[in-house]
Amino acid sequence: MFSCWFCNEYESLVLPALAASIGAGLLIGLINGVGISKLKIHPLIMTLSTSGVVSGAMFAIYRGNVRGGASPNMMKLISGSSIFGIQGIIIIWVVAAVVMWLLLTRTTFGKNLYAIGINREAARLSGVKVDRMVILAYVCSGLIAALGGFLLLGFTQRVYFTLGEVYLFPTIAAVVIGGTSLAGGEGSYWGTISGALVLRVIDAMLTQFSLPQSARQSILGVLLLVVMLFYGRGRALRQ
Repeated sequence: MFSCWFCNEYESLVLPALAASIGAGLLIGLINGVGISKLKIHPLIMTLSTSGVVSGAMFAIYRGNVRGGASPNMMKLISGSSIFGIQGIIIIWVVAAVVMWLLLTRTTFGKNLYAIGINREAARLSGVKVDRMVILAYVCSGLIAALGGFLLLGFTQRVYFTLGEVYLFPTIAAVVIGGTSLAGGEGSYWGTISGALVLRVIDAMLTQFSLPQSARQSILGVLLLVVMLFYGRGRALRQ
């Protein structure tokens, strides 16, 4: 919504809109990180509360009517342009995947992040600045969310207040199906990509049967429960 209002279909404002949106994402991520690491608020409560505050503020500001829109070049980048027959959004996705893989597996930041997920106290005793790492993790999350929103605007061209809600559950399901532990310390970005692709194939198959969105959502929920059941049993057997 911020990108939509800031850009307002002007090509000259695309980059400033991107910068402003990323800045807003960084700020929200910083607030979440500080609340969780310094004020010791539970991550689920903190992020849900922040989401509610931001959604309420946006609704109060725009009063249910979001003005503006994506510029023609934004739409072309996401769904129109191609390099060697590959759409621009696919190229952006591949670049983002490689960057995330390098960040998580080839940097001290990534190694420390996994260490905190495995055992926060052991990581602290090993010299990891846990609070700083947690804040950085949420700041990065806010940045990526802002970039995702910017790209989503280029795809939809217009926004509304519930635009992102349809992506919340599939995102969690893709992470779990991809083998990432919600308790932390296990998983990879490539696994998340695999989980997302599996869900996309399943959703496409369900669409072929002309099932409504509500039915597809229910089936995905059952699938997630089955995966969590087997994951939980496998963890118990390993222990």
